[in-house]
Amino acid sequence: MKILLTGFMGSGKSYWAKKIAEHYNLDCFDLDELIEKQEKLSIPEIFEKRGEAYFRKLEREMLLSFTERDNFVLATGGGTLARIGNMNQAKAIGKVIYLKEDFELLYDRINEDKNRPLARLPFDELRQLLAKRELTYSQADITIKASRLKMDLLKEILA
Repeated sequence: MKILLTGFMGSGKSYWAKKIAEHYNLDCFDLDELIEKQEKLSIPEIFEKRGEAYFRKLEREMLLSFTERDNFVLATGGGTLARIGNMNQAKAIGKVIYLKEDFELLYDRINEDKNRPLARLPFDELRQLLAKRELTYSQADITIKASRLKMDLLKEILA
């Protein structure tokens, strides 16, 4: 079983990755945490010191490192699969699930979060970013309304 979770910041990717991994006895990974560990810097520090382009390059490399791996759940970053070619690569690796959520709820979850560099964007710019990314997110194998998600529903979908 290979499951990759995608969705905007605050959609619950990390939370659900842990729940799914625990239920199915799979390895659980968070792409942002893997990058922070590798770089020995937080995501905001990477953005500040090396730039977003560098961070996006790291995301792609880390995503590709899962090509040969089995039995895992991976919480991708909010922008990971929105980059050209990454969604197709993710779908070649495993099952991609888009955790969809209403913008207002996402905004409430992220607007004070200092660990998300892009969450500092103004309200309207964040809304536009979600709309842009949603074009790619919608290409996922499965789309689930995150706020309505329960483990029973997820088990049924994954079966």
